[in-house]
Amino acid sequence: MVLSALKAITGTPYRIDRHDRDEIALAFAAITSSINAMY
Repeated sequence: MVLSALKAITGTPYRIDRHDRDEIALAFAAITSSINAMY
């Protein structure tokens, strides 16, 4: 689900490296907290 969202945003297939996984986790945490704040 997160990967398909990233593909839609970037428009390119997204491959996860060990380095990228942390950034995805941070971005996902930020998105989740902002969604929780809205509701």
